[in-house]
Amino acid sequence: MNTTRHASKELRSVCKTSLLTQGGSATFVEGTDLLVATRRTPNTEGIGLEVAGVELTDKGYIKVNERLQTTAPGVWAIGGAREALSSA
Repeated sequence: MNTTRHASKELRSVCKTSLLTQGGSATFVEGTDLLVATRRTPNTEGIGLEVAGVELTDKGYIKVNERLQTTAPGVWAIGGAREALSSA
């Protein structure tokens, strides 16, 4: 996502944003106020987690228990790369 903020002739702040869709095409959005939400995608591929004994879910998230411990002894995971914990 490429976002720039410009001032218009009326001295109001205008936000211009280009969004890249999953299909690879760009969509351009302009407005005074923009809210953009994106989904989380883990960046865990090819960084050697399997060598450390850290298992991933089918979607590429790091498997953790309720204490954020991974499948590797002494290794914990936090942030967007770990799987979401159930609130139940």
